[in-house]
Amino acid sequence: MQNKLFIITGAEGSGKTRVIDDLEKISSFYRINYLATNDLGEKGVQKVAWEKFQELAEKDSFIL
Repeated sequence: MQNKLFIITGAEGSGKTRVIDDLEKISSFYRINYLATNDLGEKGVQKVAWEKFQELAEKDSFIL
């Protein structure tokens, strides 16, 4: 079996949570991190300031 890593990105309201929820129905996986710049009130979400998000993106450091 091959290990795979999926990174799901997109604007607020673009359907990321729907994709994750649909994936959970067909396969088991570990949700490593879900970053947002505002409080989404959803499971697995870590709120970060926009400056921190930019810093992580610039350093290619989204795995916390």
